[in-house]
Amino acid sequence: MRRLRVESTTDDELAQSYSELLQPANLYGCTVTVAARPQVREDGAIERTEPVEETFSTAVISEETRQNRANYSYRLEQYKRDEPSFAAKAANVDPNAQLPLAAIDAITRMQNGPQIADFLLQAPEVREALCQLDPLEAVRKIEEMADDLDFSRMDQLDYQVWKHLRNRQESSRHKPQKRQGRMS
Repeated sequence: MRRLRVESTTDDELAQSYSELLQPANLYGCTVTVAARPQVREDGAIERTEPVEETFSTAVISEETRQNRANYSYRLEQYKRDEPSFAAKAANVDPNAQLPLAAIDAITRMQNGPQIADFLLQAPEVREALCQLDPLEAVRKIEEMADDLDFSRMDQLDYQVWKHLRNRQESSRHKPQKRQGRMS
């Protein structure tokens, strides 16, 4: 599942990409201005004082993110029932293992998010590599994993075989394609 692309006339392409992928929360806030009491000087004159401004803000998880997480939890429970070995793999993972927040959000959005999580449990070097990437690039890699799983390639292969196939696929994208001409 890919998100809609937001077009803007003022933001550059990178800013648009970040705004599409990396906003799992909404920021709400208000500013309160409180008038201060005037001060009376010794000579009886009244002196106005500056009002006091206080700003309050909080980040609230967006409804879309909340719904994505609920859907992911449901899909994860189904996946755990279908793959009993998943719980054992998850129990053996270092509790300090981390993923970028953008990658976690991307996994929860994907229909095959539990399969991506399963793959990442088996490949700690991929998790580490995702942490080294720019958040936008990490999301793109998660989307590539989702596409690979949709084609049932990654879940049936071990990581080394998958990596070899992925590198071959990447290199073939950069090679010029031979054109087949038509014979008259």
